[in-house]
Amino acid sequence: GWLSAMGLEEFENEINAFGALVTAGEQAGKKLVIAVVPRKKRFALQTLLEKYAFDVQQKPAGLKENPTQAIANIRQAIRACEAKLEQSQTTIDEFAASLADFPAKAESKLEIETATLHAMGTFGKTRFCCVANGWVPTRDIPKLKKRLDKITEGRAYIEATPVRHGGGRHRDIPVALTTNRFFKPFKLLVINYGVPAYGEIDPTPFLAISFLVLFGVMFGDVGQGAVLAAIGLALRLRGKKESVRDFGFIFICAGVSAIFFGLFLYGSVFGKEGILRFSPFLLEPLHSGPTGELHLTRLLIAAVALGVMQLSTGIVLNIFNHFSAGQYFKGIVDKFGVVGLVLYWGAIGLGIIGSAPIYVILPLIGLPLILIVLAKPLEAIFAKSGGEHEDEGLFMGLMDGLVELIETVISFLANTASFVRVAAFALAHAGLSLAMWTIAEQMSGVPLVPIVAVVLGNVLIIALEGLIAGIQGIRLVYYEFFGKFFEGDGTPFKPFRTKTPSQERASRVPQNQ
Repeated sequence: GWLSAMGLEEFENEINAFGALVTAGEQAGKKLVIAVVPRKKRFALQTLLEKYAFDVQQKPAGLKENPTQAIANIRQAIRACEAKLEQSQTTIDEFAASLADFPAKAESKLEIETATLHAMGTFGKTRFCCVANGWVPTRDIPKLKKRLDKITEGRAYIEATPVRHGGGRHRDIPVALTTNRFFKPFKLLVINYGVPAYGEIDPTPFLAISFLVLFGVMFGDVGQGAVLAAIGLALRLRGKKESVRDFGFIFICAGVSAIFFGLFLYGSVFGKEGILRFSPFLLEPLHSGPTGELHLTRLLIAAVALGVMQLSTGIVLNIFNHFSAGQYFKGIVDKFGVVGLVLYWGAIGLGIIGSAPIYVILPLIGLPLILIVLAKPLEAIFAKSGGEHEDEGLFMGLMDGLVELIETVISFLANTASFVRVAAFALAHAGLSLAMWTIAEQMSGVPLVPIVAVVLGNVLIIALEGLIAGIQGIRLVYYEFFGKFFEGDGTPFKPFRTKTPSQERASRVPQNQ
């Protein structure tokens, strides 16, 4: 029953002389207690309870079974309630599952309706017809005509006007890059720089080849290249986003390039140079005394030659861009045109042979320099421009030509010398590898330390040198190569879609088709 909390301590002290007291709960300043005494002490207990105003807790009405049976019945009722709760939760889950696709379907329908209404808002229309215009890849025009004829039951008129090259690049015409499967991942690096204008050469294949060659020369190692390729393969197979899978493919290609140059140029495996010795192009280890110094010179010459080939390719591509756009004057008389190419190769030839007759120097060096200075006045003459301010235009044109000449000479020198970094970073890669193996050899007497030094050293080289070689390769392509022919100010082609991104992924339609 219930006792006042104020007198509970005194009651407990008195009953402890012949019984026991258990506190079972508390409510409104009272304690629910259970007093237990031997049968012969029941009268003493009764007296004690009356003294402390004991309020008996009455048995619930209708309770007939004993406590054990009552507890069993309560537990059974609890189990029945739990079963009902579980059944109710199952019903809720089934109902939620039936509605799981509803938000996605509703969102998809809303996006389709929004895209359609937005497109219709741009159409010219009357009561009975509408007119829509836009850009379509030429290869898709027959398919578009067939589809529209089917939808409208032959009541559609379609007029397609092809865009012709010439008269300059069309920067307002959107461009859909259509590269093959191998070069497609490298579009990430191209788009990071810019989008080619319509009529401009797509630089993706050239970027891929140039970057892989530069990376392989700077990071040539069979073992480390294999690790890099394995990381790329994991990204390619496990990547959830397309961009991650594309970067994985670039890693694979970079690793294969490192394996190729490590095999045929350095003979290096996990930083140990000269192990593989069967290639006629193999360089001696760069730390092997006079022979290594000789091959270091050869490596520097090869790096500069690689730069000369890449810069020359960029100039040739610039000439092609201008010719395809009908800009023949710029394709010829420009610092990165035919005149610039003749000047560049003439200067290289004179640098190699040391001297030449005047009748060779004049057409290869003198004439290109004069044409670069007179480029703007000559362009004005051919364009029949000029007029009242012709003298002032001529003077300013000559001043601009002199500045252009200085800039051209400095640009060719700086761009060519910039490729020395390829040999420098290849040497840095070899130096780090040499330091790693030197430490391992010095600690050869300590158990496990050489193995740990080699493993950790290779991890550091792959992470650090791989990052540096990648950044420098991209930098050389962007500034020294792209700067010759690629402006990257085009407009990307974004086709009209009524499919949601999830539907796009499900149908696996390429973004640029």
